[in-house]
Amino acid sequence: MDIEGIKSFLAVAKTKSFSKAAELVHVTQPTLSIRISKLEEGLGFKLLKRNWQGVQLTKEGYYFLSFAIEFLQSIDNTALFLKEYVGEGKTSYEEVTNHKADRLYIGLDEWLAQICLDPILDILTNKYPNQNYKIMTKPSKAICDLVNYSGLHIGVMYHNEREVFYETTPLVLDGLVMLHSESLDLAPDQIEKLRSLKFILFDNPVLTYHSEATREIIGKLGITNFQIVNNVDVMFKTLLYGGCYTILPRSAVHGQLARSSYPLKVHDVRHMFSPAKICMAKRESELLKDVISDIEAALIDYFQTEYSR
Repeated sequence: MDIEGIKSFLAVAKTKSFSKAAELVHVTQPTLSIRISKLEEGLGFKLLKRNWQGVQLTKEGYYFLSFAIEFLQSIDNTALFLKEYVGEGKTSYEEVTNHKADRLYIGLDEWLAQICLDPILDILTNKYPNQNYKIMTKPSKAICDLVNYSGLHIGVMYHNEREVFYETTPLVLDGLVMLHSESLDLAPDQIEKLRSLKFILFDNPVLTYHSEATREIIGKLGITNFQIVNNVDVMFKTLLYGGCYTILPRSAVHGQLARSSYPLKVHDVRHMFSPAKICMAKRESELLKDVISDIEAALIDYFQTEYSR
């Protein structure tokens, strides 16, 4: 990603002016324009437009804005961490940043962490108590890329057909569920009523990774009214107020529903829509092959027994 291009875009979004934005990032206006043009070319869509009101964000620009801000914040936070901990706290700094050959690196999709942690931690705690490990949660696309680049030994994620360079083990074909408030009289076969209600759509990396599934749901139901959220807890709260529903992989809400007392109605709609594929990706490691194999077996057993009940 073009960092200077993103900084230039954010400067224009803030000032609503190319000349003021150029002053803000300390470059000439032609340089700023070139940076933004290159960023737009790389992204494949326009971020800004000019009209009688001046400079405005396109609809794609408005959508990209929050991700651009978060991206730069992540870069800044990482740089600050790497700079500040060289002195004080050096031991913890080195422990966090050092990529050790004997440390097991595990990545879990953010929506799958709640259901995958128990079988994984059971193996690590009871069978390999001395094993060093690092567990991180990220969207499936990031997990896929990290395994591709050998940044993870194990990745548990929603699978699609993108190019992979690692061994993949299918864990389960996860059926979809429809959720709505118990106060709402609704059934999956009430298509006309579903069309009249608002559908909760996730503005989330998981959503883009499953754009085909989302298109299938919207197409089959003819959905035109949307309520947009990017967090499962926000989704639950929104559902409780009624007048809306959503459809997700069961795994995305399995843990939350088991722990919460939300008065929500859950319908199994696996007969209506294609399932989500959950898989475990792994990188070969002679040093860690036993623990990787045992975690793989534990996950297969969990999804075939407990989760499938």
